[in-house]
Amino acid sequence: MAYKKIKFIDCVKYASITVIIFSAILTPWWIRNYNLFHKFIPFTLATGNPMLQGTYINYDQSSRKTDDLNYRQFDYSYIHNSEQKQNDVEIDISKYGLEKLFLKYPLKFTLW
Repeated sequence: MAYKKIKFIDCVKYASITVIIFSAILTPWWIRNYNLFHKFIPFTLATGNPMLQGTYINYDQSSRKTDDLNYRQFDYSYIHNSEQKQNDVEIDISKYGLEKLFLKYPLKFTLW
C-alpha cells in the first residue's frame, strides 16, 4: 500500500483550518457558558463525568463497596442543586480514588 507524502506545512495548514472551524462553531457555546457559569467550559459540566467513570476499571462501580476508601468525606448535598457543583465533587472523588487506588492496583489502572 502506498502512502502519499504530505508536506509538513500542508499538515499545519489543514490543522489550522480545522481549529478555526471548530472554534467558530463552539464560540457561541463557550460565551454562553462563561456568562452563565463565570468560567471557561470547553465541552460540558454535565453528569456522567468521564474522569469519574475512568476511575472505575471497566466501569465497574460496584468496586466502590470493596475498595476500603472513605467516600463519606465528600459533600453529596449537590445532587439536586447544581450540575457545576456536582462536577466539582465528582472531580474531587476521581482524584481521591486515583491517588489511593492507583497505588493498590497500578497494573490494572495502567492497562485500563
